[in-house]
Amino acid sequence: MRRPARIGAVAAGFAAILFFQSCGAERRGDAGTGGAVDVAGLGFFHGDPAAPLQVVEFTDPSCPYCADFHVGARDSLFRAYVDPGRARWITIPWVSGLYPRSRPAVVAVECADSPAQAEAVTAALYAERDAWVGAGPDASATAVRRIAVGAGLTGDVLDRCGADSEVAARIRRADSLATELGVRGTPTYLVDGFPMMGAVPFAFARRAFDQRLAEIAADTLR
Repeated sequence: MRRPARIGAVAAGFAAILFFQSCGAERRGDAGTGGAVDVAGLGFFHGDPAAPLQVVEFTDPSCPYCADFHVGARDSLFRAYVDPGRARWITIPWVSGLYPRSRPAVVAVECADSPAQAEAVTAALYAERDAWVGAGPDASATAVRRIAVGAGLTGDVLDRCGADSEVAARIRRADSLATELGVRGTPTYLVDGFPMMGAVPFAFARRAFDQRLAEIAADTLR
């Protein structure tokens, strides 16, 4: 039987690789068979619900380091751990408060009706950050809408989603969870509850993932 995470041992192993450059099936569901973080009702789920490892990612579409992480280490981690069923990854779009134009972009991601569509909208927003992050409120909102429509959403969906109280409630819950977990910047992702922050290179992140998976395997044998 799997035992609770030994946080002290994990922390010692991860300590040297946590802080790098940072900005400070069902669409949603339960956290699967494991995981230290309760994410029910939040985020977009990727991978096998029975995967032994839970990864919870907080990402702000405004963040340049999130953009780097998305196409770099994150993509490699998906191929190495999510695709083969070794990890379940939950991506939570988050208004970090570090950028004034984040909220319309987060709302656009929240409008997606599947993890794949959320990934497409997020990737498009990262790819065209310069078109909206530094613009004025109206120009930024217009650019975000254009980008989201180009990624597969419709204007009607965006209008309904922007006025949806449940979307607003999810954004508030995501912020509350981030505060509860001590998340202060993006990208931050929690590996079975233990935080890693920044655009961590794949070679370093892989060590953390492999260490935790080895601990889980050892615990199952006890």
